[in-house]
Amino acid sequence: MTDEEKKALEIGSHIMKKTPVDSLSLHLIMIDAIESVTLKNVSPKEALEKAEQKKTDGYAKLKQAAKK
Repeated sequence: MTDEEKKALEIGSHIMKKTPVDSLSLHLIMIDAIESVTLKNVSPKEALEKAEQKKTDGYAKLKQAAKK
């Protein structure tokens, strides 16, 4: 198993530990990453990096909105 595959499994396991809202958004992010690899010929490493960035951006927006 490659490091990228291990990272994907790790991210997937974290999805189960989140709230339902978090799980849904992370689930969609991971589906997008998987589709990028399988359908768009994106490298697994690049897809995981983009997924991580989307997750980080999403949480930053939630934190920003919570401060208002």
